[in-house]
Amino acid sequence: MPGDVFLQIEGIPGESTDEKHKDWIEILSYSHGVSQSGAGSRSSGGAATSGRCDHQD
Repeated sequence: MPGDVFLQIEGIPGESTDEKHKDWIEILSYSHGVSQSGAGSRSSGGAATSGRCDHQD
């Protein structure tokens, strides 16, 4: 979903000229990944077992 994203940090002026976000920092790109490895095992009740999620930059 494309859109304009801005960040405001107190005391650090940004370069944005957007009328609603003047002097904010414009975010040009961002990525975040999440993976969850699975062993393919099942619980005694038949449901898939859960594990930890690994977050990446």
